[in-house]
Amino acid sequence: MLSKLRKVFCWDPHIFLRCPVCGGPKGREPLCERCLELLKIIDGGYCPLCGRIYHGTQDVFLCGDCLVRPREWDWFGFFGAYKGVLRDMIMDFKYRGDFSVLGCLQRLLYLAYLKHSVDWVPDLVIPVPIHQNRLKTRGFNQALEIGILLSRRIKKTIKKDVLIRIRDTRPQVGLTGHMRKQNVRHAFSVLSELHGEKVLLIDDVYTTGATIFECVKELKKTGAGSIGVLVVARSQQSIFI
Repeated sequence: MLSKLRKVFCWDPHIFLRCPVCGGPKGREPLCERCLELLKIIDGGYCPLCGRIYHGTQDVFLCGDCLVRPREWDWFGFFGAYKGVLRDMIMDFKYRGDFSVLGCLQRLLYLAYLKHSVDWVPDLVIPVPIHQNRLKTRGFNQALEIGILLSRRIKKTIKKDVLIRIRDTRPQVGLTGHMRKQNVRHAFSVLSELHGEKVLLIDDVYTTGATIFECVKELKKTGAGSIGVLVVARSQQSIFI
């Protein structure tokens, strides 16, 4: 059984003595002191509805896009910018199946919820789904796995059978904003009608928002009430002030 677990989760008997990000020595924490020091939750300088990051200010205010095109969701939360240690952990987990960083990513998502939700508690926690074909090749849905700790802490079960991906779209990496939007158009469907429930939609990274827009559109169309969007990281599409 132990050998099977090591194979599935990419665990090594000595991996807990080393930081999974930099390989340096560590104690009982999931990362070494240096990497933990680099992981600081964003404290200002961003748009509260899409997380767009500003440089040169710590003020929190709506960006031009959100002022011109109001979002369908009610609030947005994230831990930090998609760079450095945070980016490395997400990449290692998502594309290399390195489960040694999962516990840390789960904690970061929960911290982001505590900071941005302002006591808003959902009725449903829904991960952005991946298509069955990708689930077979990857072996897991990263959004679902990252959201497990959050669901336990707020005592809400993650519903993975409400929102599904019905089209096997190409990966969004490397696509322009317009191409991303076209790529995920009509890619999602809601299996059961909603009746005004508050929904927390979770994912690992927000880049252009194309995937989130499509998911929220389907949830709203089938009766969702207030919607919050929570991700671990926001890509650095920044505005300079």
